Parts: sequence; C-alpha cells; structure tokens
Amino acid sequence: MYRLPEDVLITIFSNLSFPEIIAAQRVSKVWLSYLVTEPRLYRRVSFLDSKRQIPLKALRAAIAISHGRISSLEFNASTLVHLTPLAPIYPYLKRLLIKHQTGFMSTVFRIAFQMGNSNIYYNLPNLRTAIFKQGILISNEVVTLFSMAPNLEELECKSARVILDLLGLTDNTTQWKLKKLSIHHYSEEMSRLPAGLEASIHAGLIRTPAILRFLPYLEELTLGIDSLQVMDLSLNTKLRYLDFLPGSAVTSFMQPPSTLRVCLNAPVLNRHLPDSHPTIWPPGNNDALQVGNDIQLWGHPPSFESLSLSTVPSDIAVLPRALCNSHNSLRALRIKFVSWNWSVRSSESERVISQQLEALPSLLALFGNLRFLDVSESRADDLFLARLPALSLEYLCLARTSVSSSGVVRFLSKSRGKLRVINLVDTQVGVEVGEVAETFGVKMEASYPGQPMPVFHSSY
Repeated sequence: MYRLPEDVLITIFSNLSFPEIIAAQRVSKVWLSYLVTEPRLYRRVSFLDSKRQIPLKALRAAIAISHGRISSLEFNASTLVHLTPLAPIYPYLKRLLIKHQTGFMSTVFRIAFQMGNSNIYYNLPNLRTAIFKQGILISNEVVTLFSMAPNLEELECKSARVILDLLGLTDNTTQWKLKKLSIHHYSEEMSRLPAGLEASIHAGLIRTPAILRFLPYLEELTLGIDSLQVMDLSLNTKLRYLDFLPGSAVTSFMQPPSTLRVCLNAPVLNRHLPDSHPTIWPPGNNDALQVGNDIQLWGHPPSFESLSLSTVPSDIAVLPRALCNSHNSLRALRIKFVSWNWSVRSSESERVISQQLEALPSLLALFGNLRFLDVSESRADDLFLARLPALSLEYLCLARTSVSSSGVVRFLSKSRGKLRVINLVDTQVGVEVGEVAETFGVKMEASYPGQPMPVFHSSY
C-alpha cells in the first residue's frame, strides 16, 4: 500500500463513500492506520448509501479526523439522526445534500442548523450548493438559508413556501448571490408591505414571483409556479436557462433578458394584458408591439437555442416575433398544440391551433440550423410534411399525428442523409416505412415520449 504515491492513494480512497471507508479499515492494520489518520479522505463525506443508522461515534470520528474541515456532506435524514454534532463543520462546508423519506425538511432543518432552543441559526459562510433531494421546505427555510449562507450559489428542492418581508428587503441592498435555483412547486406570500406609493407598486407586482427581484445573479431557473400568473425577469439580466415545468399557471411573460438561450415548457411567449404591471414594463421598454387589446409582443426577443412550448401561442403573430432573433441560433424546438386558455370557445381554440400548424412549415424555413423538431400530438399530416423544409433536421417527432406511410416516405427521401431519428408511435404508418427508414439510415423510435428535449448550450 505505501509503495503507491500519496496522491494516487488519496485519489483511490476519495472515491469511496463513508461506509466503504469504514469497511476498508477492516482489511488490515496498515489500512486502518492510514484511513483513520488521513484528514484529506474526509473532505467529502457521503452517507447516502448507508442502509443502517450512522453511529454517533462514527460521525464524531469523521469530524475529528478531518479537523472539522468537511467541504461536502451528503446524508439521508433517516439514517443520520445525530445532527447537532455537525456544527463544527459549518464554517468549512461548501456543498450539502440532504434526502428525507417523507420529504418534509422543517424538523431536520431546525435540528441541524438552529442553535439550541433559540431562533438563531448557524452561519454557513462558504456554502455554495444546497440540495434538498425531494425536499419540502414550507416554513420559510429558503429565506432563512439565504441569510445563513450569504454566498450560496445553487439551491434545489421539490417544494417551497416563501414568506418575503418586503419592508425589510426593499432597501436596495438585498441581493442574494444565487446563480441556480430549482423548485418544482413554488408558492409565495408577502409580509409588511411598504407604506404609501411603494405599497401600491408592490401590491401591483405580487402576481409575479417577487423573490426573483432579489436574485440579480441568477443564471439558471427551474420554477414550477402553481398560482402566480406573471413572469417578470426584468431584473435577472444574466439568466441563460429557464424551465417553467409542465402545468405552469403563468399567462403573461414579460420580455426576457437578451442572455436567455434555453426556455423549456413555456406556457406563453408574450405579455397578456392586463397583467397588473404598467403597460410599459420595464420602464423604457417602448419597443413592445401591441396586437389587439390583450397581446403585447416582445420588443427585443432573445436568441434562443432550445425552446419548448407547453401550449400553442394565442395569436399567429406571437411565434414569429418571439423567434425573430433566433434564425441562426435555434437548434431545438418542441410545440404542444393544445389550447393556451381552456376558457375560450372550443371552435376559437381549434381555429388558432390550425392556423399555427399551417404557418409553422413556412416559419421553420428561416431556421437553417434546426436539428430537433417535435410536433407530436398535433394534426400534422402529409400536407404538413410536404411543406416542411428538410433543413438540417436530425430528429423529428411525429408521434400521435395524422401522417401516413406515403407522406413519411416522401419526407425521408427529401431529407436523405440528414435525418437520424424519427418517432412515429401511434400513427397510421405501415411496416414498409421501417424498411425505407433503414435504407436511409434513419432509426425509428419504438416508444413515446422519445428522445428528451436537447439543451444546446455549452454551459449545460
């Protein structure tokens, strides 16, 4: 063992979880002596794979051997029940991952981070990443964590309920450093609204996630909004990735920042008036285009690289405008041809959906770098395929559409040498299409949903 260079030994043993290190100590006295005296092996400690409760003695030993300098800690709250001894590592902790069988994290959070019976919490000055796997944070733990960990850059949980004290936060100095936020079910409440004019302004903006106003460094946002109806990113000027998640309640989407490159599950690509914000918003945005009484198009749309829509746009002018700066950049597009508003008449909804589908092939001719297209569960038919330009498409999903064998074969011939994968699940195409596809070197997916939406961006 000691014949190996020191850095090689560290590399080998650093790949072991904490239970595996404990097991390795039983191999020999030499291994035991090394493993209980080398603090660098305990910089990253993971208890996730443990099926038994972690003994208090083992936890204290890991903290002692590392001199408290554990930078990454992962544990399951059902097997690591002794949380108060963790306090010595908090000044050095950079990454934290907690799983819990029920998901509810309030008790775990309080025991781990609260000082005794007081309302004071430990500081985590170096914490950069906090992941509460399937975690439910319903007692304002998110805001508490921001105050405990002022340098936090990444936060992930399943559900969160946030209470914002706007009187305490609107002094223009509150700027949390978060760069990546992922919450699948998000709800928000306000407390202590400022008086006078400020009160009227804030009252008018509470239909949008107010927490975003205090996250100016945000680059990636995954936010499932269950009730708030407006998405305002005017202060998030560094945002590059946005995922609304399916089922978003958003009906009005302010013009996003020019940095946005990936937008997934977007329920809308325009403002829908009235949305409680001033007609010109943000101030100085005088280039927005008005369509009728309800729709305001973006004045300066971003250059999308990947875009998926959870509903069809409510007007034929929306999509061309939203994509007017993406002709060279767009590489992946998915559109769900379902109504944007179930309260409108069925006939009106069907008319708009038909218009959008009919106009799509002509619009797509502008996107020469498009690689991925998904128009599944629509009324796309052979006429749609005949009008669809081959472009540089490598993936095409036509599952649950109205295409026929002859229409698909003609399109395969047109796109020869480019298309790699096609999805025709639950269509009326025959087996002969599979033979033609094989001839052209095209793979036919056998299940739906098929290939996930690709994210074309060098940072992801």
